[in-house]
Amino acid sequence: MMKKRFLSLALAGMMALSMTACGGTSDKDKDTGSSKEDVKLTFWNAAMTDVDDSGTYSKEEIAYYKTLERYKKAYPNVEVEVVRYGIDQMNQLLTASAMSGELPDVICTWAGSYTNNFKDMLEPLDKHMTEDEIDDYTSLDICRVDMKPDGALQALPLGVTTYNIYYNKEIFESNGIKEDDLPETWDEYMAICEKLKNNNITPILVDNGGGVEAWVISEFLADELGPEKLIGVSDGTVKFESELFEELYGTWKQVYDKKYTNEDFKSVDGATVMQKFLTGEGAMIFGGSWNQKDLAETMGDNVGTFKIPAYSEDSPYKDYMIGQPGVNLAVMKSSDCIDESVAFVKMFSDGEYQADDCAMFGNVPSNKNADASKLTNPLTKISYDWIKEDKNLIGFDSLINAEAAAEFYKNCVLVNTNEMTISEFGKLLDTIIAK
Repeated sequence: MMKKRFLSLALAGMMALSMTACGGTSDKDKDTGSSKEDVKLTFWNAAMTDVDDSGTYSKEEIAYYKTLERYKKAYPNVEVEVVRYGIDQMNQLLTASAMSGELPDVICTWAGSYTNNFKDMLEPLDKHMTEDEIDDYTSLDICRVDMKPDGALQALPLGVTTYNIYYNKEIFESNGIKEDDLPETWDEYMAICEKLKNNNITPILVDNGGGVEAWVISEFLADELGPEKLIGVSDGTVKFESELFEELYGTWKQVYDKKYTNEDFKSVDGATVMQKFLTGEGAMIFGGSWNQKDLAETMGDNVGTFKIPAYSEDSPYKDYMIGQPGVNLAVMKSSDCIDESVAFVKMFSDGEYQADDCAMFGNVPSNKNADASKLTNPLTKISYDWIKEDKNLIGFDSLINAEAAAEFYKNCVLVNTNEMTISEFGKLLDTIIAK
């Protein structure tokens, strides 16, 4: 799920910002726990929101810069150098820098396999945090080594991403679909699609990026496997060349076979599809909490949301949903300023940061100390209520390695257009995961 959520943040090149602070003595600061000795902290940022493309907020209002000012006040002896990379560029540089030894102190990158690929380079945060501090966060499994509940905590989350279906309320109401009719199972969802199609409405708007497939199949796998077995997709215990994957993907593929989607799905990108939804060219679109700011501002009360429906009424884990941190902060073992770096990731993931950031940009806080009253977006409030049920699981494309995830996204359109069979697709994924 990482591919879609923050693609707009993967900027080419880099932007370096140097925040110079004053020096001090070598005595210990009793208030902050920071050494007074001057230190330099290098922060590589590939995923934290540090700009508002819409122009709604000034630089000083953005949570990133507000928190940076808080950190500078608490640690005036620390000079923070911020370097902005695209996600792929940073991954390449981390790999190269591991051999040269020129690593940063802190990184912000996508959670899941994108962080776990560098697990041997990351400082375990458990030993720097109390149990109460760790308990302040929800959805920590994806931030642990190998994304397992007993793995060392190698990063702290900056919020939780939910995966939603958004719908045009006017279209639903004019076609006799009431709020009480919102589907909870896939059969109920398909019945709504059939009704809309029969009334000459395009039920679902989808693009060619594979993201929708990842979200839906992740939900289906979660419903059928549950939290303990779902982790098996990461090490190949759960196979994709299987009856289960064939059944689940085949169920999703019916939206194409029954022509419930826009005819141009093979050739359009996510931005084009979103514009179609905003202008009323279709009744529903799959997205996530990252869409909620723009949707609410553009459509107002005319947009509603519901969870991706459970695979079936009989699914043993139908009450679970996919919802996970999309971005996290980690400290490098090689850092010369471990204490200051740990303090940095704690402050940039605390309740104050997350409440401000989520209020501006739409994701859901993963820190229990976040002030929920700041979440004024009605769509965000709904998603936050889902997360508070504490039944959210990690999507399979965050559990598998990045290469396999990329192949999944790339080949979905071939499966949807019958140019590749589901079995061939599953075999390809299994081969990459087994490498």
